[in-house]
Amino acid sequence: MKKRGIVSLKYDNFEDYMAIGHQEKALKDSITNMVKDNKYVFSFQFKMTEKRGDAPPDINKMKFSTA
Repeated sequence: MKKRGIVSLKYDNFEDYMAIGHQEKALKDSITNMVKDNKYVFSFQFKMTEKRGDAPPDINKMKFSTA
């Protein structure tokens, strides 16, 4: 059986680009450490993008393509 885990984090009001870079690296390192010895995880992807608006995304409505 295969499953997909989805996590959404929303950051607010970074002081500068250095703070954004620090948070992005810390998050990627944390995820990498979490999955590196997990025999059930066969892949992961990480992307941090700009977010507009204050409403959180509805992860139940997200669509994923496996093409």
